[in-house]
Amino acid sequence: MKYRLCVTEYIQGKSIYDLGRKPNDEEIREIVRQMANIHMTKLSSRLNYIYDNWTITNFKQEFEDKAKYLDNKYLSRFEKLKRDYDKINIEKLPQTFIHGDIITSNIIKDENNKLWLIDFGTSNYLPRIIDLVVSACDLCLETENKEKTILNIKMLVEEYEKYSKLTDYEKQVFPLFFNIVNAMRNITNIIFNERWQSNKRR
Repeated sequence: MKYRLCVTEYIQGKSIYDLGRKPNDEEIREIVRQMANIHMTKLSSRLNYIYDNWTITNFKQEFEDKAKYLDNKYLSRFEKLKRDYDKINIEKLPQTFIHGDIITSNIIKDENNKLWLIDFGTSNYLPRIIDLVVSACDLCLETENKEKTILNIKMLVEEYEKYSKLTDYEKQVFPLFFNIVNAMRNITNIIFNERWQSNKRR
């Protein structure tokens, strides 16, 4: 019998999510530095692919699977995103090994104020812009302040480009991918709420 084990060091600290806040500018810079280092890792593109229903590249399939649960108010919005996504040439986007889910719950701040990225369970060899967009949707999003969100995203992108320049095409698809990530989160929330209300009526 074969056993596959992974021994990791325990990190004494809390996630940014558990701290109940967004990362500050200094922390975002460090997170981006670690993200860029991950992208520069020389790992083969022949890594076993892990399907993740939250990944942007699976938006079309996830939408088609879940569209039946959406009412017309949401359906038309998601259909437009799908049409826009169909126009994207994924192969044109630079691909690297990516974390796939750099969000507040996957960033630990230890007792020495050092930041650690954890949970590589859905890492894949995919367009690197995915990491930037997912992080932007979580780390940079200020739901009550659009201007601050835009400034936060601008800082994240500028910080990343200190390590590696984005292509014009990556910058072009960024807004669409940002909207798709939010749409995928909303689909899950909508379906959950509808099923919850349905169960309550029974």
